[in-house]
Amino acid sequence: MLNQKLRRGDVRTDANIRTDSGVRLDGSNSSVVRRVARDPRSSKRRCRPRRRSCLPTDFDVPEGRTLHLVDIENLVGDPMAGPDAVLEGFEAFCKAAELGTFDHVVVACNPRMAGSCAWRLASCRVLPATGPDGADERLVSYVGVDMVIHRYHRLVIGSGDHIFADFAREVRNAGGLVWVVSRPESLSSSLARVAQVVRPLQLTVAA
Repeated sequence: MLNQKLRRGDVRTDANIRTDSGVRLDGSNSSVVRRVARDPRSSKRRCRPRRRSCLPTDFDVPEGRTLHLVDIENLVGDPMAGPDAVLEGFEAFCKAAELGTFDHVVVACNPRMAGSCAWRLASCRVLPATGPDGADERLVSYVGVDMVIHRYHRLVIGSGDHIFADFAREVRNAGGLVWVVSRPESLSSSLARVAQVVRPLQLTVAA
């Protein structure tokens, strides 16, 4: 019997200690180092709940890469605008949004505009959409919040429509940076409140 009561977890060197199987060890030649068994109830690992945090941008994403979602009809203010007006509006957007080399641009518009202007927007992905809010809804459904956070450092919305407000809020709440580029007269207050940066679109040629 041990002369001193050991606390759970203590390490004790003793020449005569019974092993867990009850066999007595002869300590005449060497001492035995034995860890006192812990209470099985306290040996269970307590799992702490994981803390939810913002999704990190993947390590292979170029610094500053941005996703641009552009409702070109909203930017130029005319769903029937011709190629020249579309190109002028798109170039004004690129300047205001500070388009970078590694950025990705997705443009949505009605099928007629997509057919006549797609060749002028060869560097973009052009999505045809129909309906009063077809372009907005097509852009919002094209990407998810997780994709934006994982693959991009910034989201730029090229529209002033309020439909983008909820999506922009989700991206911002997940830790993303949200910009909005829009004509001042078409910018909704709900979208303006969500965006961290709002840039006015300056058009010099009438649609």
